Amino acid sequence: MFSEKDKYRKFRAYLKKLMDKCQLTAYGLGQISTLDPTFIRRIASGQRNPSRRTVLQIAVALRDYSTVITDGDIELLIKGSGFPPPRNL
Repeated sequence: MFSEKDKYRKFRAYLKKLMDKCQLTAYGLGQISTLDPTFIRRIASGQRNPSRRTVLQIAVALRDYSTVITDGDIELLIKGSGFPPPRNL
């Protein structure tokens, strides 16, 4: 499923952890992020890679959805993607 050099491995693992923390399915995250749930599921499973825009869209959706998610969680999610963080999130 994952290649040896899967640079999104940390992002995928942390995304799944945050989805579990919020009790969200791919469908639920798709609804709050306005992304297709199938696309979310494929990102989480390693079948697709997210763009920077997608990573930030997911991060904002998770942050705004639940008070359980901290700014530290969001920073780790973005950092795990390998993309630079935004100036303002």
